[in-house]
Amino acid sequence: MVVKPYKLGDSALVSTRERDDWGVAGQADGMAYTIWDGDKPIACGGVLPNYEGVGSVWCIVSDDARHHGLELTKKVKFLMKDTMDFYGMHRLNALVLSDKKEYVRWANIMGFTVEATLDSAAPDKTDLYLMGKVI
Repeated sequence: MVVKPYKLGDSALVSTRERDDWGVAGQADGMAYTIWDGDKPIACGGVLPNYEGVGSVWCIVSDDARHHGLELTKKVKFLMKDTMDFYGMHRLNALVLSDKKEYVRWANIMGFTVEATLDSAAPDKTDLYLMGKVI
């Protein structure tokens, strides 16, 4: 796996499940990265600064990334910490589909906790969890 700076359009190249890429494609502000497995991008993500000390995380991850679970998790944790340090952030927010338990679990592994439920907040009216990570 190789980490490269995100280029506009990389997220469209990541093979996702239905509903996994809403609101993400085209994020180019902030610090963002694409993780490649050979010539195939398997994950894109980044942090968008909201205001001083606080940012929002976005990511899409391919099913192909499951074969790299531990390595991917370590890389993403490092990139998240590096980005938070660069911007001087003390808090990150993430929106996670409430019906995708494996995504909530991965966010928990990344240090996020569920802080609120946003009823019918996804485009398909699925509830979202507002998850936060504070350091």
